[in-house]
Amino acid sequence: MLKCLAAPETNEDSETGWTVDDDMGLASLKNDAIGFKDAALAVALKQQANAIKKNIAHLENDQAAILLEALQKRSISSIAEDNQRSLLQIIGRK
Repeated sequence: MLKCLAAPETNEDSETGWTVDDDMGLASLKNDAIGFKDAALAVALKQQANAIKKNIAHLENDQAAILLEALQKRSISSIAEDNQRSLLQIIGRK
C-alpha cells in the first residue's frame, strides 16, 4: 500500500531535476561540429551564387572567364572524387 503512495520513479537527478535525455541534449549542443550547411558562411555563399546567377549577363568578359574557370576546376575535382569513391568501393568488394 505504501508503495502506491510513494513518488513515482523517474530518471531525473534529484538535485537538478534534469533527465538523462536533458543531459544528452545539452551535450549535443556543446559539440563544436556544426554542419557547413547550417553555418552563416554557407548561407552567404548560397546568396552570392544566386546573385551571380541572376546577374551573370552583367559580368565583364574577364570576370566571366575567371568564374567559368573556377566552375570547371570544381567540376573536374568533383568527378575525380566520384571516380575515387567508386574505385574504393570496387576494391572494398573484393
